[in-house]
Amino acid sequence: MRTVEFKLDENEFKNITNEAKHLGVPRSELIRSRVINTPRQAPGAPTVSGYMDIVNSVRRRMGNAIAPSQVEQCVAITLRCLHG
Repeated sequence: MRTVEFKLDENEFKNITNEAKHLGVPRSELIRSRVINTPRQAPGAPTVSGYMDIVNSVRRRMGNAIAPSQVEQCVAITLRCLHG
């Protein structure tokens, strides 16, 4: 098995920790099951490279006035609204 690292904000971390405790499973197992059982890409949703292209385009159009993490979050929220 490979080790994969990612970052969660504090609220997401607390939610996953609480859910894992409630289900009686290790947090890592809950995260692993979520990754493996996540539905495949929705029709019309961008690929990872497409997502990054959108993020970079938004940053350029905003004149790099907002932080990259804020642009990524904004794009991600918008795509979730559009593609579920």
